[in-house]
Amino acid sequence: NLKDSHILIVAPHADDEILGCGGLISRAKQSGSKITVLLINLEEEARKNEALESAKYLDYNLISAPFSTNRDLNSDFSTKSFIDYMETQINEFKPEVICIPSSNAHHQDHRFVAINSLVALRPNGGTNRWRPNCILEWEYPGDVWFPGLEYTPSLFVSLNKKDLENK
Repeated sequence: NLKDSHILIVAPHADDEILGCGGLISRAKQSGSKITVLLINLEEEARKNEALESAKYLDYNLISAPFSTNRDLNSDFSTKSFIDYMETQINEFKPEVICIPSSNAHHQDHRFVAINSLVALRPNGGTNRWRPNCILEWEYPGDVWFPGLEYTPSLFVSLNKKDLENK
């Protein structure tokens, strides 16, 4: 149930939030949900403008990570820095639902963001960290082009004509 939820979408690059979750964003906004998109890697000015336009059009909060200037996530900052940053964002926004890229993605940035977001979401003894009710991994068919991997989604969000137009 997306009604009145707070949803955090983690996107490695500008346009991934739309390609992977554009229909979900549209549907969730119609249900009264608050959407925050966290863009990890936003280096190109044209993409930055597109991301801002998308956020305005679909009415969601857009945040650009402070280390979003290098295409190679692994060289721009340490894994621990990313995990610490994600833990802080999750605790600050307290989303009921968090959407991350598929950990089966072939793009190294998508895989890095997915795996280390899951580390940031791990259960951790007695610490007082926020836990979302639902963690979704999003993907699109281009993520699983490798022979032997199948596109096998386990959740579909029914989209109407308006959702498709918005996406």
